[in-house]
Amino acid sequence: MAIPGNPLESIQELSKIASNGSIENDPMARKEALKLSRNITNCLEDPFGRAVELCFSPMLAMSARVAVDIDLFSHIERSSPTTSARLAERTGAEELLISKFAKR
Repeated sequence: MAIPGNPLESIQELSKIASNGSIENDPMARKEALKLSRNITNCLEDPFGRAVELCFSPMLAMSARVAVDIDLFSHIERSSPTTSARLAERTGAEELLISKFAKR
């Protein structure tokens, strides 16, 4: 088990799991790989970047809620490929809002 705060050890352990080829078929190996990759990310990410991410993370949930409320995903599914202008017309939302969703 890798030591929290030690990215090199986590990378080595993740490499071992990957070389075993068990990530696709073994739920426990997959869970351990995710845990190790999160540790690597947490170790390497700078505090400012993490703070900014935390500040804006509520925006993702809010954006998803708006997309569900305007039934955006169903409209995309029914008329793919499409444009933000057509989606705005079909959902009743502003085109700028739709284009912002597309960039996320």
